[in-house]
Amino acid sequence: MQPAFLRHFLELAQQITQAERGLVVDAELEVHSDYNLDDAALNKGNWRAMIMQTLREALSDAQPVLTNNLIRDPSQVPSTNTSYRNLRLMVAFPVLDKGAIYLDQAVQTGVITSDDLARLQSFARYLVEQGKTDLDGAAMLALYHETFAAAH
Repeated sequence: MQPAFLRHFLELAQQITQAERGLVVDAELEVHSDYNLDDAALNKGNWRAMIMQTLREALSDAQPVLTNNLIRDPSQVPSTNTSYRNLRLMVAFPVLDKGAIYLDQAVQTGVITSDDLARLQSFARYLVEQGKTDLDGAAMLALYHETFAAAH
């Protein structure tokens, strides 16, 4: 159940957030699925290390992590308006104790909100509590829109 549930939950999270890229890991950080993140993308620069660190933080803190690929230390934020053409919003959030989802997208195309992350985490809890972890991504999305998004 767990790897399939995590793969389908990645599909759902991508649909809800419209993230450009993503992947899902289990609690041991083993990758079970990805979306637009092939080996070439992961091996460019230090992406793989940044993604795994972000996922590790989300799992160890049991909280969502919102960051970016350029400024990891808040003390390094410039004091003037600076254009970062390659700035990407990076998000990781735990899916209960099952694993974690990583998503990213260029900041210029939009943001992934903390409200979206909170709703996704609540929905994961709902699916587990209701014994609906066998749903595929499309069924999860339909259930999310039919019952969960409207109620929350």
